[in-house]
Amino acid sequence: MLKMTGKTAMVKFLRKRLILYISVAFLLLLMLVMFILYAAIQNTLYDNAKESAFSVANSIYIALNDNIFNSAQLVTFIGNDPFLCNDLFENELNNTEHIQSYLNNIKNIYSFDIVHMASFDSYNYYSQNGLVSTFSKESLNDKWFFDILNSSVSNKGYVPMVIKNGDQIIFNNIHMIQDNVGNKKGFILIGLDYTKSLEKIKESINALDASVYIVSQDGQIENAMFELLNKADTSGPLPQSFDMSLITSNSTNNFVQIIQDNTSISFKYIEEVNGYLVIKQDLSSSIFYIFIITLLIIIFLLACILLATLKVVDYSNRKILDQAALDPLTEIYNRSIFNIKLSEAIELCAHYNIVSSFIFIDIDNFKMINDEMGHTIGDEIIFKIARLLEESKRKNDILFRWGGDEFGLIVRSNLENTLQLAQRILNNAHEIHWKDNAPVSLSIGVTEIRSNDTKKLVFNRVDEALYQAKADGKNQIYSQ
Repeated sequence: MLKMTGKTAMVKFLRKRLILYISVAFLLLLMLVMFILYAAIQNTLYDNAKESAFSVANSIYIALNDNIFNSAQLVTFIGNDPFLCNDLFENELNNTEHIQSYLNNIKNIYSFDIVHMASFDSYNYYSQNGLVSTFSKESLNDKWFFDILNSSVSNKGYVPMVIKNGDQIIFNNIHMIQDNVGNKKGFILIGLDYTKSLEKIKESINALDASVYIVSQDGQIENAMFELLNKADTSGPLPQSFDMSLITSNSTNNFVQIIQDNTSISFKYIEEVNGYLVIKQDLSSSIFYIFIITLLIIIFLLACILLATLKVVDYSNRKILDQAALDPLTEIYNRSIFNIKLSEAIELCAHYNIVSSFIFIDIDNFKMINDEMGHTIGDEIIFKIARLLEESKRKNDILFRWGGDEFGLIVRSNLENTLQLAQRILNNAHEIHWKDNAPVSLSIGVTEIRSNDTKKLVFNRVDEALYQAKADGKNQIYSQ
């Protein structure tokens, strides 16, 4: 292989050192930017985290309102229907067909999955298809009915109930029914299959690292809803109550946000459920995420600057390396490239059977031209021959100036085709004149590169061919 010239080796060494220095400077600059950035925008990050948490709370409310609170409002509206509260219950046992028709109309109008009505007087349970069953205190399956009947929860009007059947989630909205004088008569129950929509809401809540509570006015947390909407946590019991001293407003229009121990607590009174929607978020993680995103943007910009800098450095170094490998007079490769390209041609022939040939060219009587016309004309002749060779070769052929008035051309072809190329070069050289009626002539040696060749063998053959061409009278081609 070709040994690098001192200039080329120094350029490559300086290139590596420069890239190393730039990379180290980039890392130091990045660390400095991180510290300065965090110190400068810490308060801004905190404010942004608060705004982000508030925005998240509103997004969660909108999703819950569309899926739960609207249905709660509907069941409340239905539960306060005077016809249901008085007429149907007053003559319940005699009007089961009216109850069936009433429930069927509700199911069809509002597209509910389940519509049921229960009586506290008769313990009867009705659907749109008529009487379903009669609750019994001895049946464990009916315990939920008597819990509602006997619990103070029945005084609240609206009661949510979540029933999970495998992967199916039925959200039941229950509203207590009272007559004109306030006696509890029973309840109306409408159920909607929220399996898909609530799972999506839960995924969004978990992704936002939030906790969502439905809290009654006395601070009791609706556990069924908490389990439904939040991450499963088996490390401890479910929360039972909420510190109502944090609730500082009964606003039903907008969320109210307070910050406690770096935690955002957003709450809003929901009239449909007669309680509060409370959303808690840890601001530390939000600040961290916002900082990381900001930092990534800065890293991206710095990386672009680094890449652009390295690109400029690489381009400059390549220009220097190219200049080191080019002959300054002819602007073609100099002799330093010869060994590299010849080794490549030998390897291609030996390993891949790709044939190449070598043309060695010498300008005839060049010393006489210099002596008679001067070195300026001599340089002009060398330049014109270089252009002629450049125009004659193909894209993959390698042209270089060996030195003085000698040129080399490594051709990606066999000997026969290479001889044809050499003949064209010889003929075209006659169009170049070094003085009136004195065309330039060339002596050319040609050899084909063989699979068992070495660089020395190839050069010895082509050099011998060139010597023979000159010895036989010049202005001719000889092959070995």
